[in-house]
Amino acid sequence: MTRLLAIIIFLTLIISPVNLLARNEDAPGQQKKSPSPVVSVSNDNNQNLSQGTKNWHAQYEEYKNAGQEKKQENLQALGSILVNNRLALLNNLRQILQNMTNISEETRTSLLKEIDQAIQAMNTVQSNIANQGDIQKLRNEIQSMFRNQVYAVVAPKELGEALTAKGMYILGRLQAIQRQLEQTLNQNKNAGKDTANLETLMTQIQNQLKIAQDQLVIADAKFKSMNPANTEEAKAARDEGKAAFRKAKDALKEAHRLLVQMREQLRLMAGVTSPSPSASISPLVSPSATASPSPTIISSP
Repeated sequence: MTRLLAIIIFLTLIISPVNLLARNEDAPGQQKKSPSPVVSVSNDNNQNLSQGTKNWHAQYEEYKNAGQEKKQENLQALGSILVNNRLALLNNLRQILQNMTNISEETRTSLLKEIDQAIQAMNTVQSNIANQGDIQKLRNEIQSMFRNQVYAVVAPKELGEALTAKGMYILGRLQAIQRQLEQTLNQNKNAGKDTANLETLMTQIQNQLKIAQDQLVIADAKFKSMNPANTEEAKAARDEGKAAFRKAKDALKEAHRLLVQMREQLRLMAGVTSPSPSASISPLVSPSATASPSPTIISSP
């Protein structure tokens, strides 16, 4: 059962706590909702999405308190911080997607293309801010960044799609193990052994895998439908994608638990009383969050 051990190890990687605080930065002059957005993820390379970002509020205060002759300079400095924060987020996310294992190259290429388009758009904004001599147009350019939904839409969309793809991979591997155990179950049944309880357990496993599959399909569709052009609809789709992913996560976790139980019962039925070291899984399974994605992989703004 070394393949089951490999699946369990990988399950703890994809279904480790994953948090993305997809908050809008508060536009200057608006009520402050939170400090500079913190966006983090815990995944294969444990990279922090907020790495390289800076708090822009101090620069905004300098701009507000500056004399008229310094307004333009301070406003451009503020704009530079805001742009660089978004570029840091997008580049960190790009690196994470490049390093992600067990997603198809087609999915990876598609997601990276969208991120590159967002990076290109932010580079254009950066150039416009640096070269804008009219302070009112400069204000408008900076305000546009708060309508550019890098934090609320782009990053959650890309990360949500990537995690769903990895969830699909885990689902496929667990389904393969389920089929192997089902074959062993049928062999025992055909040999005249009492397998009634195991058949019930197998039905439960199949049901959980079906739930996971259905919910991952829903989550994938919701994340893909997120459109920065319509913020409210994008947020609704994001929340629905979160909810579906959470249900899929719970079903994968339960299917995993039941598969472990099934394997142990089949071992006992075969007369094996002590698992081999290579098949031992107890140190890797716990009721803690190691076996479940955070319910807030993509939190509300």
